[in-house]
Amino acid sequence: MSPTVLIIDDHPEFRDLLAHHIHSEWPRSQIVHHDHTIMPTVELLRDDVDVILLDYRLGDESGLDWLRSMRAEPGCPPIIFLTAAGDELLAVKAIKAGAHDYLPKNRLTNEMLINSVRDAIRARSPLAQASSTPKPAQLKPVSHDVLRIRGYDIHKQISERGPSLIYLAEHANGGCSQSVAQCRGHRCRQAGAIFAGM
Repeated sequence: MSPTVLIIDDHPEFRDLLAHHIHSEWPRSQIVHHDHTIMPTVELLRDDVDVILLDYRLGDESGLDWLRSMRAEPGCPPIIFLTAAGDELLAVKAIKAGAHDYLPKNRLTNEMLINSVRDAIRARSPLAQASSTPKPAQLKPVSHDVLRIRGYDIHKQISERGPSLIYLAEHANGGCSQSVAQCRGHRCRQAGAIFAGM
């Protein structure tokens, strides 16, 4: 496997660092450095690129706006969203906008980047797309011994994506129903509080 990776970042040194990490894992990979002032064409996205690494800050532009626009195009490859200035709230916005993954630049390691790119490539493969046909949502019953969140009665598990589990819950004082999330593993520990009360 020799992926083609499109890097959109306004810092040349960081682009070079990303390219170095990718070439260390896939020596025959193709790295395309894209001008951060012009959004890539639909044809480039659909036909020539396996994964996009997109920065949040693109000069005066917002990578989040670019993310939304690119993901709206049919056949857009997976986008890994990178930022030095973000927090958990930005991570949630990026994932909701269609990012395949969110990586903070200040904590980025070779292993994190390579694992994220590898996962994105797998997600784009025809085999993965064929096996990911939409299935009707199923609510899974939840034992109260499995999960307890202070102030909530947990009713059913609604979804599971990566390290997150989403549950249908009702406020213990009889309020309205809402979703709450439980995060598993090191990637979600800090973001867990954001999901409560969504």
